[in-house]
Amino acid sequence: MQLVNDQWLCTYCGNAVDGIGLDARPVAFFHGTSGKPTQRVVTVDGLEVHRCEGQVNARREVLYDHARETRSNSAALRVDAQEARARATALVASRRH
Repeated sequence: MQLVNDQWLCTYCGNAVDGIGLDARPVAFFHGTSGKPTQRVVTVDGLEVHRCEGQVNARREVLYDHARETRSNSAALRVDAQEARARATALVASRRH
């Protein structure tokens, strides 16, 4: 489960899950039965609030794209910070001489 724009989304199927408070702690687990597709079950305070088989849909792809973009941006910021530190160190060193 992922909280996006004050709405809980299932990261397995991508659908919005209503009726979950913003401060809730959803618990997800997989339920498998012989001869049937594996299902993801989400509970809050011991009550089932969502069940799905994880069909890939557009919302799920949007979640994954957002996660990839966030990781990419974070990596770029780390590189920028490292370069800025190196430049600052070089500047301080040049002023000492």
